[in-house]
Amino acid sequence: MECRLEKTVEYVGRTIILGRVVHMLVRDDYIDPGTLYVNTDVYQPIARLHADNYIVSDNQFEIHKPTLEEYQAQKEEKRRKATES
Repeated sequence: MECRLEKTVEYVGRTIILGRVVHMLVRDDYIDPGTLYVNTDVYQPIARLHADNYIVSDNQFEIHKPTLEEYQAQKEEKRRKATES
């Protein structure tokens, strides 16, 4: 993987480095030929957490991101329930 530095964020005692992936080599059997996305059923990446700690993503899930209309409707419903109480 080749990355380019985008930004560093300094905190007391640590620095967060944010980068942009500009090139990546992936095995052919990891690519879904229909979508050209990485097939997450076969690709199990390893991520570094901190110090000598790493994690394997073996339990993936999706979270639905509401549309603006859904968010506004949920907000209005909460506001309506709060005023009824």
